[in-house]
Amino acid sequence: MTTLVNRRRNILVWVIGAACIFPVEKLPAETTETILIRQALEKDRSGRRRGVVELVLSQYDGNRFVRYSANGMIDPLGWRVRNETLTSYADALGQDLRIYRYDIQRSVTLISVRLDKAFVTTVDKGLVIDRNSGAEQALDVTRLWTFRKEDDEWLVSALVDSLGDLATGPYTGAAGGVDEDIAMVLKAEAQAWNSGSAAGVIDHYDGEYVGYDAYHTILPATWLITFNDAEEFEDWLDKRLSLTSYDVQREILHASKGAGGLAAVALTREKVTAKYRGGTAVHSQEGYAFWTLSRGGGSWKVTNLVQKLQRPSAQE
Repeated sequence: MTTLVNRRRNILVWVIGAACIFPVEKLPAETTETILIRQALEKDRSGRRRGVVELVLSQYDGNRFVRYSANGMIDPLGWRVRNETLTSYADALGQDLRIYRYDIQRSVTLISVRLDKAFVTTVDKGLVIDRNSGAEQALDVTRLWTFRKEDDEWLVSALVDSLGDLATGPYTGAAGGVDEDIAMVLKAEAQAWNSGSAAGVIDHYDGEYVGYDAYHTILPATWLITFNDAEEFEDWLDKRLSLTSYDVQREILHASKGAGGLAAVALTREKVTAKYRGGTAVHSQEGYAFWTLSRGGGSWKVTNLVQKLQRPSAQE
C-alpha cells in the first residue's frame, strides 16, 4: 500500500510540474497555434526562473534570431539592435543568469497569428535576485516577440526587450544617426516603387519577410500581419504595380546597425501618393515606418516592415 501511495504521489507531482511548464488548458478564444506559442513562452520563462539557458532558448530560431532593445520606449526611434545572433544572445543570457535569479510570472497580453507567422506581447513581473548578495529588485518588463512556424514548431525569430507604453511619450534621447549603408537600401527601395518595378522592390526583401499594417497607431494590439513572406508580397506587387503608379517620398529619421554589422533597424517618415493608371483619382497618406534588416546572405535585406505607424506625441 505504501508503494502504491508513493507512486501516486510521484505521478501527481510530475503532472503538476508538467502543467506549470506546459499549460494546456484551452481558453475559449484560443487555437492550437496560440496554445503552442504559449508553451514556447512558458519554456522561456521557466528557464529564466531556473537559470537554465538551454531551456530558455529551446524554441528560438538559431538561424534568424535577433534581439532588439526598446530602452523602455514605445517609440521605435529609440529602438536599437542588441544581439545579432542567437549565439551572442545565449552568451549574454548565460552571464546574466549566473549573476541573477528571476522569480517572475508572465502574462501574455496579445497573440496575433497569420499562417506561419505570429507576434506576441508579454509582461513579466516579479523579482530579480542577486545570487551572491541576495539583494532584490522589482521587475516589470513588457516584451514584443515575433515567431515563425517551422516543421510544426513555433520558433522565436525576434525579441524586442523593454518595450514602453504611451506614457513614455516620444523618444527624446541622443540622435542615433543615419548609417549610410542602410540609407542606401531604403532609398533604392523607394526609387523602385517610383519606377514601377516590382522586381526592383522585391529584390530588397528577405525570403521570410513579414509585413505589418499598424493602422496609424503605435500600439501592437492594433497591428495586423499583411504579408507572411516575400513570395506573397511579390504576388501582390505584380498585381498592384500593373494598375497603380506610386510616388514614395521617404525621410530617414534613424538607421543603425548592430555591433557586428549583421542586423539593423530604421525609422522613416513616409508620404505615399498612389494613382490608378486608368483614372485621374489620386490618393495620398502620410505616416511612419519601422524597418528591421539583416545581412545574413551577404547583402542587406528587409526582414520586417511595420507601415502606417503613428508615433506618440508629448501629450500622450
